[in-house]
Amino acid sequence: KVFHKNKILIVFPLADSDTLELAIKSSAAIKLLEDIGELKIGLKPHPMVSAGKLNTIKSFFNDVKCDMEIIDKPMDEVLPQYSILITMASGVVFDGMIEGLPVIRVGRSHSLSFDPADFIENNPYNFKVQKVEQLNKLIRKLLLLDDGERLEILNYGRKFVKESFTPVNENTLQAFISTN
Repeated sequence: KVFHKNKILIVFPLADSDTLELAIKSSAAIKLLEDIGELKIGLKPHPMVSAGKLNTIKSFFNDVKCDMEIIDKPMDEVLPQYSILITMASGVVFDGMIEGLPVIRVGRSHSLSFDPADFIENNPYNFKVQKVEQLNKLIRKLLLLDDGERLEILNYGRKFVKESFTPVNENTLQAFISTN
């Protein structure tokens, strides 16, 4: 496994208010990272995002002083190219964990949390933040992880995801539908 350095992927949700909040918080935190050399930022909007919303997302990053690109490739092609994933509540949390990325989950300020990783007990990699300053501090910390620490995150993520899902069969469907 090759672990990339200084490459941050920000995955935006579809909901307007959540996208706006993540754009505000993540762009402000990234702007505080100007002292980090060779920093690369990937912005991945939800596949169903409108052109107008994409322009709004980009506008928050206009004055960011690092290499930045809009990503429109599938997640399985994109994730291996990055060193950190930043997102809100989304299934992409699990995608990042499987890939071995430290996943920073940015909490919402004024709404219910539907974060799928909130239920993980004893999670040694519970990278969740609420404020810009917390996000900036955590990004700085995670960018310094060595390959051994990244390998531990990879192993934990794959084990966790594997243990979190049960194959669908008649027995597991009985709780939801009649199999008669």
